[in-house]
Amino acid sequence: MPPFPDDPKTSLDSHASSSAQIAQFPFDRLDADVVLRSADGVDFYVYKAILSLASSFFATMFSLEQPPPVASSLRHPVIAVSEDSNTLDALLRYSYPVGNPEMRTLEELDKVSFAAIKYDIPETLMTLRLILRGLTPQAPGSAFAVACNHSWEDEARLAAEHCRKIAVSRDRSDITNFACTLPGAVFVDQMGRIPAGAYYRLLSYIRTRSFPPQFCTPAPCDAEGRKDVPAAKPQFNRVDGDTVLCSSDGVQFRVHRVVLTINDAGALLNETTVVEEHGISGDTTRSFQTSVSADVLGPLLQFCYPHEAAERVCDLAVYKQVAQTAFSYGMHTLMRTTVQRVLREALGAQPLTAFLIAAQFGWVHEAQRAAELLATEHLDDQYSRELETTPASLYQQLLKFHHRCQAIIMQIFEKYSTNEDFRDTSGWGPPMPGIRDGPWKQKWFDEVTGMRSKKVKTIPSVITELQVKRLKALGYRYQVSENTEYFDLEQIITTTQSLESEVKAALRTVKVGLY
Repeated sequence: MPPFPDDPKTSLDSHASSSAQIAQFPFDRLDADVVLRSADGVDFYVYKAILSLASSFFATMFSLEQPPPVASSLRHPVIAVSEDSNTLDALLRYSYPVGNPEMRTLEELDKVSFAAIKYDIPETLMTLRLILRGLTPQAPGSAFAVACNHSWEDEARLAAEHCRKIAVSRDRSDITNFACTLPGAVFVDQMGRIPAGAYYRLLSYIRTRSFPPQFCTPAPCDAEGRKDVPAAKPQFNRVDGDTVLCSSDGVQFRVHRVVLTINDAGALLNETTVVEEHGISGDTTRSFQTSVSADVLGPLLQFCYPHEAAERVCDLAVYKQVAQTAFSYGMHTLMRTTVQRVLREALGAQPLTAFLIAAQFGWVHEAQRAAELLATEHLDDQYSRELETTPASLYQQLLKFHHRCQAIIMQIFEKYSTNEDFRDTSGWGPPMPGIRDGPWKQKWFDEVTGMRSKKVKTIPSVITELQVKRLKALGYRYQVSENTEYFDLEQIITTTQSLESEVKAALRTVKVGLY
């Protein structure tokens, strides 16, 4: 589940301010014994007994010894919270013996749900889930987003069913219009903050009618056995190293302080320092304890040593952790010179994962290149674990880019074909369909609109295959023989290469938008 928005640090102020705005009934009674102050400066006068019955969070807080109030005109201890007054008002009304508030929007329901989870108010959560189910038919996309935010699988499944009804009934007449595609019809702004993995599973369900084990989170993998803590590689056991970095799991890496300094890695040295004596000459090596695990610290240090390029990270899951660590420690020089270059080297092998990582870091060039590599690929069944940590909004931008590329390819393909190309003129052999109305059309219609489950070929390979089938049906053969004509396969390949060049030139004009 995503973290709470603006997760607060609750604090006790000395007394309520006489200048603060007071909330509406029933939170305006001055005989209450505590004040909750909203983020926008509204004071809610509430009773500890009611809050303690509804919320174990407040019950625990009020059971602790409280400091004596400072003398003031109001004499009410104040608890500052991070929720705005509308959210706090709705949350409290569910706990008070008054009528329940009306949830006007799913966004409001989402905020109140986050607050109910944070303050541990289970009865309110049950009520909110029932309200969500009632609102789902009117706004299934937003309902799906709310359900995923809180890992409510039953509500996510219900919302997915209603999303599918919208998707299958959409207008698909203009396949060049992204709004006519499956992602274009289903996605709503509120989905932008959920994990892209949940959005991927929603689209997959709509296409296949097959429910995943769960929508909100990936299916649990088989439990892995305990992994041994990796030892430092030989290159980090150098006797000439003047600094030792200790990983959080006890592995020591002997390195050179000057190398760390060049790579802006000085922050790694701002931990607890232990000075140890080494050697008969009295030389000292300073050891620094870090909070980084060995499986991340090792590759990070490899990035700092240029001659270790042959052993750099190839697992992009580990690579991302290394990049995040480098960023958190302010290693900007290393990020510019090495970390981004390593990702560029991995684009060809794992373009989807590379795109998702680059998009999260805001690396536009690398994201664009990865998206271009995906332009002629089938995206529907391409999954990466990185989808689970990527906002759905970034994945949607990739789908938009991919659709635009597919539409461009299709338009160029049509320029190379007419009905005459596939008309049987020999009077024998099976008639071939016109290229504008043949089976390929439906395949690519489905490819562009997103409503099919099997892979299709790229445009150049499709036109080559169709040309060969046409000529073979007319009696042409690959090689010359008596009474048999042949077709020029090299000419067909040249034609399709020309087509592919035009496609690539057109695709270079399409840019993926990250934000």
